[in-house]
Amino acid sequence: MGVKGDSFIVRADSSKGNLDSVTEKDKKNLLELRAKKEAMSMFPLDYLQDMIKTAVSATEIDLKLKSNAPIEISYSIGPARIKYFLAPRIEAE
Repeated sequence: MGVKGDSFIVRADSSKGNLDSVTEKDKKNLLELRAKKEAMSMFPLDYLQDMIKTAVSATEIDLKLKSNAPIEISYSIGPARIKYFLAPRIEAE
């Protein structure tokens, strides 16, 4: 996942297939994008899916992302606010 300019980027590779998605700031499914600088980090897809599986499709999800730092994912379920943190996946060089 990452932010570059006015775009939110998601890339995923697995044995089931690949995803390469770029959503620009002015698109209706990206309500807001604020970035001081470019950021990119890798996260295990299984954990991300587990974190958002209780959210319905119309739920607004807030992501706070920095390069090589934990991502913060938060959203509301009724009157409750759910917040998760996930450390990035770092590959050995």
